Amino acid sequence: MRSMAPLFRFNDDADKSKTGTRQFNERQRLILLGAAALILVIAAGFSILLTSGGTPLERCRGIALSQQRDSCLASLAESTSNLSVCSYLNGSAGYEYSCVSSIALKSLNVSYCSELSHNSSYYAQCVSGISNQTGNIGYCSLISEPYRSQCEYSIAENGNFSDSSLCGTISNSSLQANCEYRSNYRVAFLQKNPGYCSALPAYQNYSLLSYMLNIGSPEHNITSYISFLNTTPQQYCRYSIAIESYNRSLCGSVGGYLSLVCSYSLGEVNVSNSTNITISNAGTLCSSAGSEEQLCTYAVYAYIALKNDNATICGAVASPLLQYSCYAALAKKYNFPSYCGLISNKSISNVCYSNLTSNSSQAV
Repeated sequence: MRSMAPLFRFNDDADKSKTGTRQFNERQRLILLGAAALILVIAAGFSILLTSGGTPLERCRGIALSQQRDSCLASLAESTSNLSVCSYLNGSAGYEYSCVSSIALKSLNVSYCSELSHNSSYYAQCVSGISNQTGNIGYCSLISEPYRSQCEYSIAENGNFSDSSLCGTISNSSLQANCEYRSNYRVAFLQKNPGYCSALPAYQNYSLLSYMLNIGSPEHNITSYISFLNTTPQQYCRYSIAIESYNRSLCGSVGGYLSLVCSYSLGEVNVSNSTNITISNAGTLCSSAGSEEQLCTYAVYAYIALKNDNATICGAVASPLLQYSCYAALAKKYNFPSYCGLISNKSISNVCYSNLTSNSSQAV
């Protein structure tokens, strides 16, 4: 009996065809992977050959990967102070300019900055950096505005505005005024001469006021966080001198609420540094304050708290805002962040913390 041919032979042939195709694809993939690996090995070997000999510059330039090549060139340029090496760096990414500036600043040689385009910000930054490090304001004249005025202002600022003549060299009128304001207040405070206060603005200037609040003894900083006082730099200048010199007669020229704080902080009569102002005599000091008795009491309590480093006294102040101000002033004077944590208002507490970081950098 003849055996019947198996059914579905067509399908078997198809399966074999698929299997063969898969095997071919697998072999092709392996061949391609092997070729790619070989190319990488050859490239790596070629790179090694290039970088294993020759001068340091040739070895750096022979590195195949751009990032590693630039890093090698930058290190070589800085270690040897060789400006010519910078020219091989990627200028479009700013590496060449940074390289030149780095060498110029390291050597404090302003002529090196001339390797950069004089119209670029890179050139201005290079010259300004050397000017700041050397304190030579004459270098600022090598660059154009607005960079020139910024450079000149930075020189004055680095000296904490102690040399008023530097302010006169600043071309930008706004920066010149800011410089002169800070210089005048510094002289007024150090000499305890309220005559210089008249040269300060009689309007709100928070940037200037912030600078003033960070100068000198923090005893007079009890108003740092009292926004409703509407303090102007001119008023605060007179106030700080009155408090610093313990001269109540100057309080009348302060003006506004700050004049009351000044008077109540120093008592009803002139006092000296040795006068013992205590909580027990706060009532006497504030007896004639009338509707401003709370403000008077705060001023006395804050004075005592700051003098004795006693946060408990701040807590005795009835008004939350005045209480916060007392804690903040205490934290600033003794550079003790924990006092900021006693302020329950989160936003004011954060301001308290942030001001501690800038306090030391701006002190006289």
